[in-house]
Amino acid sequence: MKYTIGSSFYDKGKNGDEFRRAFAQLWYYNTMAAQPKPERVIVISEGGSKPFCAEGVDTVNLTGDLGHCEDLVYNRKPNAHSSWSISMCAAALLAYDNETDFIYKEEDCLAFGPWVDQMYRDMGDGVMVFGAKHTSPPWMACSQSLFLVAHRVIPTFVVCYLAAGNDRDRHNLGEKKFETLEAKFGKDKIKRLSFGVDRERPIPWDAPVFYAQQFTQAELDEAKRRGLI
Repeated sequence: MKYTIGSSFYDKGKNGDEFRRAFAQLWYYNTMAAQPKPERVIVISEGGSKPFCAEGVDTVNLTGDLGHCEDLVYNRKPNAHSSWSISMCAAALLAYDNETDFIYKEEDCLAFGPWVDQMYRDMGDGVMVFGAKHTSPPWMACSQSLFLVAHRVIPTFVVCYLAAGNDRDRHNLGEKKFETLEAKFGKDKIKRLSFGVDRERPIPWDAPVFYAQQFTQAELDEAKRRGLI
């Protein structure tokens, strides 16, 4: 089991610079606690964000930022693909070059318990595993803040993801592209995670393994009270 964790970092979003920078430290400690340890942790820091500097993390600092998908949908940016899509694909290819599997762990995602082992168990003999369809708000077709791609198919994954279309169509964003990949390769090859809530709530605090993203301050306070962070 050899894997590289990839992510991106942007500190000028709706929650403000300080919240994102403070959360980045929580993300770092949460990520570095993963067992077994990742071969590498690669973070692509975009848009001139304050560099994500931490021991054991390889940071790529970019001055440019392709924009959020909404920037493309509403023509605030002229690019075909968002920064999420391209930084994710770039990190995946670096994992391939590193001769490892690829785990994407979004910058606002925290995971608890033996989550790496569970991801591999959920993938089984398949080639990829990502989050389940939401059954409550925000009703997303799938969850993408935490997923795993086997080394041997990373180039195919990247090619097929980009070939699924650009990010300017609100009806064909990342979640839809993952569904397209699932339909193309079949559910025997692309699996869904058995744990985690992603953006759904409530957070299953007492579960032996779980993950979530877009934590509120109140939720972070609860995680701290429970000794999770």
